[in-house]
Amino acid sequence: MTRADPLTVAELLSSGAVSGTEVGPAGDERPVHAVRLVDRIEEIGGGVPHTACVLSEAAARGGWAVEAALRRAWERAAACVLAPAAAISSPSADLVASRLGVPLIAVSADPREVALRLAAAVAEPEAARAALTARCALRVAQAGPSARAVLGVLNGELPGVRVALVDVSGEVVAGRRAAAQAWRDGLDVVVEPVVGVGGAPLGRLVAATGARSEGWRRTVRDVLAVAKGQVTAWAAAGRLEAERRPRTAAALLRRVLDGERSDSLLEGLAAVGWPTGGVASAVAVVPVDEVRAQDAAALDAEFCSVWETGGPGGVLAPEGGAWIGFLTGRDGGGPGAGELAAAAEGVRRLAERLPVAAGVGRPVDATAGLAESVRGARAAATVARQQGSRTVLTAESMGVRSLLAALPDHLADTAREVLPAVLDADDGEVLLATLGAVLDAGGSVKDAARVLGVHRNTVTARLERLRGLGVEPDDPARRLALHLACHLLR
Repeated sequence: MTRADPLTVAELLSSGAVSGTEVGPAGDERPVHAVRLVDRIEEIGGGVPHTACVLSEAAARGGWAVEAALRRAWERAAACVLAPAAAISSPSADLVASRLGVPLIAVSADPREVALRLAAAVAEPEAARAALTARCALRVAQAGPSARAVLGVLNGELPGVRVALVDVSGEVVAGRRAAAQAWRDGLDVVVEPVVGVGGAPLGRLVAATGARSEGWRRTVRDVLAVAKGQVTAWAAAGRLEAERRPRTAAALLRRVLDGERSDSLLEGLAAVGWPTGGVASAVAVVPVDEVRAQDAAALDAEFCSVWETGGPGGVLAPEGGAWIGFLTGRDGGGPGAGELAAAAEGVRRLAERLPVAAGVGRPVDATAGLAESVRGARAAATVARQQGSRTVLTAESMGVRSLLAALPDHLADTAREVLPAVLDADDGEVLLATLGAVLDAGGSVKDAARVLGVHRNTVTARLERLRGLGVEPDDPARRLALHLACHLLR
């Protein structure tokens, strides 16, 4: 690297060329063109501008010696002053350094050794930067696959640089928010894209470097390139865990539906946040529109995450075209208004990704009745689906008519075989509506007439007409089939 791209004062401190404490001012970015060991204060400024002046013990001895060195360094445009830590005994040196804007660095090693190491680093800035990159790589490897730990290393090892990991939406995942803000504001930043194992974008590492040399920017870019490997490993581990949880929950749910009750099952239920005792209700989330199998599989981890963070908590398990979870109240009691509201909020958030509706089964004893509550939740979800996305119904709120409305449409062809003569009649639609109203009313002609808005004698006459077509509403053996056929054919 040429002298046109020298190390900065901050880089010298971070490169390991010198072990010292910056007294003030912190984070200086001025370049260092040369190093000079100073035995007398008068020697400061004898070399080229932007020289790092290392005070020997003799030069730093005596009252106000360091302060005098700082003033002369300021007058001669020196890069910084390094002095033995023992010579900086009063806060006045810090005050003078801050007022003059000259970096003052306290060192504990022999000043001659410090000067030699600094001179070697300044003469070969690329080697010093490579050493910094190597040290960062080692520290990042030691941090392991943890975004927070990796970003902690970067912000601790890169002097004057603020680094953040932002996701694809621009939100800060870890690190310094100021780095993400600098990136949003279009300031000078170094950006390293982070992609997953399959090539899908995960986000980016963003480093706000400030006004630095191109050599320093390359160093920061190299360090980010090293760090993104650990960030990718962290994301992959998180993704595997996210995909594993719904699969694990699905296996547990099958054991619940099979009626198993074992210690290992109880441990598994507790691990995914499902009830092992008390009173609980099942929740069934269903897509409003048909979803392809491959798309549903991709949604499992995402839905599970949304339900845990933006809904009532616990895992959603994929099962038979639905996603099943459970609600519990406080202290093992049944779910109340708060839990139902949390479930509704979870459904709302899921619906932002895919139109869904949900049903909530009736509260049951969690030690033995979960399978029953799942069946009720599925039935309620089927009705809720017909009412549109984000609808949440409870099994307890549904009447017989709601359940009949949930019958699959493909059964209509079978229903036509139950009432062929009625459907072929000129007044078939009127007769069908009358038959359905009478059966809905439990055989009461009066109640059916009120629903239809006609006189009861009119209903009686229509019933006689139906009997003439071979339909007997009072026949117990046929009543259920007739009732179902009416709802399917309306």
